[in-house]
Amino acid sequence: QKNGLAIERGKKLNTDDSIRQWVINSLMCRFQIDKDMFFDKFKIKFDEYFKLENEHVRICIKDGLIIEEGPFIKVTQTGQIFIRNVCMGFDNYLRGENGQKRFSNAV
Repeated sequence: QKNGLAIERGKKLNTDDSIRQWVINSLMCRFQIDKDMFFDKFKIKFDEYFKLENEHVRICIKDGLIIEEGPFIKVTQTGQIFIRNVCMGFDNYLRGENGQKRFSNAV
């Protein structure tokens, strides 16, 4: 019905969308990723699933935005200021068709 209320809206998430949504929400809300919790939820090893993002993780560590402690990736105080930039590396929609990053470096 054209003029009625919208009862259905949005897009259906595929499995990759759901996985990335969980990771980004975990970073933004808890400032950490628990790789064990990730495995329990998705039955996939975090480091295997996010092989392409390994470079982004290494750069964030080098820049002091995150640290790795056992099964955790934790956002530092500085990283909390730049949390959107940390999360961008896990957003598949910010990559071009050839896998290149489409976002610019911040600060």
